[in-house]
Amino acid sequence: MNRRLEKSDMKAGYEELNFVRLRERRYRVRQGAGNVRKNIV
Repeated sequence: MNRRLEKSDMKAGYEELNFVRLRERRYRVRQGAGNVRKNIV
């Protein structure tokens, strides 16, 4: 099962995760600046 997961797939998944995080971060910035510092990891 793990053999199916090639490096290219892992990289794509990782980049997608980063994209989602960036989108969440932008969304939270809109919500309120007070929480931003806490949410950025």
